[in-house]
Amino acid sequence: MSLRFIKPKQPVRGASFRERSAPQRGRLAGTAARLGELANRTVAVMFGPWVLLAVSVCVGAFLVYTGKDYVSGVIDRPVAQVNVEGEFSYVTREQVMDVIAPAIDENFLQLDLSKVKQDLEQQAWVDVASVGRRWPNQLEVSIVEQKPIARWSDAGFLNQRGELIKTTLTGELMMLPLLEASAHTQAEVMNQYQDLAVLLRSRNLLIDGLKSDEKRAWTVILNNGLEVRVGRDQVMEKMKRFIKVYDAQLHQRMAEVAHVDVRYSNGVAVGWLDTADNLLTAQLVRPKFSQGVQ
Repeated sequence: MSLRFIKPKQPVRGASFRERSAPQRGRLAGTAARLGELANRTVAVMFGPWVLLAVSVCVGAFLVYTGKDYVSGVIDRPVAQVNVEGEFSYVTREQVMDVIAPAIDENFLQLDLSKVKQDLEQQAWVDVASVGRRWPNQLEVSIVEQKPIARWSDAGFLNQRGELIKTTLTGELMMLPLLEASAHTQAEVMNQYQDLAVLLRSRNLLIDGLKSDEKRAWTVILNNGLEVRVGRDQVMEKMKRFIKVYDAQLHQRMAEVAHVDVRYSNGVAVGWLDTADNLLTAQLVRPKFSQGVQ
């Protein structure tokens, strides 16, 4: 048996990366990448928060330095235009501007919008005011006027909520119905008026006045001069009884009627005007009543 000696190959020292095989190059590249990532993580853990803080401070200082002039210009910007919107019947745009003018001398962003709104809504004929900014320097104002429904004695007018509008009684407003009360509140009288107005309007009858005396008894005056005496309670039920009598017997003879009394539980008393003798005669319309005046 013979033996053959094979001389091992000596490694070549100092070989370049290109001279190595593909698998060797891949393993070396992966190792280098892992070492780089580890180094980055180490630096981030050791210095990340401090570096981030330093960068944030620098950026903030830069923005303050470069933007202070711009911010100052925005804050100091005056109001250049005021836009007023709304349907104006009892107040004018000029009157609205007179209220706003003292406030708009201030800077745009420093303008107290709530104060302007409050000042506007203190005006007699302004019900609701809305005030807002429109960038960059305009003021938007919207006005909703009061809606007068009826006169309240000689003190002013009532709106739909029964709130008093204290103002001078002039012009066409004097044609509005007159409401008066000694014991009821303004809101109660307005609610009663609105309910009665809807009922009577179904017969083309309009209310010219509604009064309540110190005993809380109601009297309705129609626009044809007819007075309907209603009493203290069951107002709507009694007025519905009046409507039935009106439909059955009175609507064709309204010029002959001076007043109608519905203060009875089962009857209606009619005061007729005798035009020849200028006398009033009372006649009960409907079945005889068994109870007295309520």
